[in-house]
Amino acid sequence: MIIQLTRSRTIVQAEFQDIGRVREEFDRQHSILLRQLLAPELLRFVQCEISRGEFYERVHRDITPPAVDLCMKSNRASALLHFFVNDEAFLGLMQRMTGIDQIGSFSGNVYSIVPGQQHHDSWHSDSVGHRVLAMSINLSAGVFRGGVLEIRQRQSGEIVRRLANTGFGDGIVFRIARHLEHRVTDLEGAVRRTAFAGWFSTEPKFAELLKP
Repeated sequence: MIIQLTRSRTIVQAEFQDIGRVREEFDRQHSILLRQLLAPELLRFVQCEISRGEFYERVHRDITPPAVDLCMKSNRASALLHFFVNDEAFLGLMQRMTGIDQIGSFSGNVYSIVPGQQHHDSWHSDSVGHRVLAMSINLSAGVFRGGVLEIRQRQSGEIVRRLANTGFGDGIVFRIARHLEHRVTDLEGAVRRTAFAGWFSTEPKFAELLKP
């Protein structure tokens, strides 16, 4: 465990060599896996709130073919997650581990992919605005099959990384750039996949997002 988000603070346990190793992995494969990013007690709280959350079907018509999933309306869980991942210590470590010079804030949402509901993802880049990194944190209540993150070179189609983020509270951070595309493969079996996912952007700063 390099970093962990708890209900009281951000715990950083990374040594200099740990950060260097992670940075090398990110440079090679444009992605890193952060084990136990959410502390167990925080994960349990979030999962409890999600079980009471309200979801609506979301169609991503900006990609072809359109992706379909369920998106959770904002509640205490999503607000708390946004607060923690925008902690200065967390954003600073993201910069050091990825080599991104500036990260101003993270913005995302909780979503689910449900087997048997024709939910699916398509290749896309998300390279719009000031986005530089994406992150997905596994909030699923069970171990799902399929639902693997794939990253490929846009022009050649070469797969550069496949990551199955099935560890409870684990997080994947990956590069957003015009020369890269990513998708989540279809689910298998009966367990739904739930994640808190979104983007790190160079701007705006998180404090600006809180202004009325």
